Amino acid sequence: DLSYRAHQRGWRVMYEPRSVVRHDHGATISRDYAPEFVRCVSLRNRIIFVLRNVRDPGRLISSCAWMFLRLIGGLLTGKTEFARALFGAMRSIPQIRQRRRADRCIAKSDAAIVAETSRWFSPEQGDGAV
Repeated sequence: DLSYRAHQRGWRVMYEPRSVVRHDHGATISRDYAPEFVRCVSLRNRIIFVLRNVRDPGRLISSCAWMFLRLIGGLLTGKTEFARALFGAMRSIPQIRQRRRADRCIAKSDAAIVAETSRWFSPEQGDGAV
C-alpha cells in the first residue's frame, strides 16, 4: 500500500533484486484469532487497498465487477468468507472516500505503475523472480 501510493505520487521507488525479506504473514493476529478470521481480515484489507488506491476508472470498475462476481459465487456455494470481508471493507467507505479526496498529488497512472513494477519481476529480466 505504501509503495503503491509512493509510485502514484511519482516518488522514486527502488527495487533491489538481491534483498531478502522475511515476513511471517499474520504472525501477530494468528496468535489471538482463528485462521478463518485472519483470512477474512486479509481479504478485507486487499479490498480496501483496491478501493483506496486504484484511480483508473476502468480498472476500478473491473475490480468491483470481479468482487461482485466473487461475492455471488461465494454466496451460491455457501462460502461466506468473501462476503464478510467485502461488507467489512464497505464499513470503511467514508474513510476511504476522505483519503481519496485528500490525495490530490497523483502523478502516475495505475497502468504506468503496473507496467513499471511488472518489469521488475519479469522472467526475461533474469532476476530469478517466480
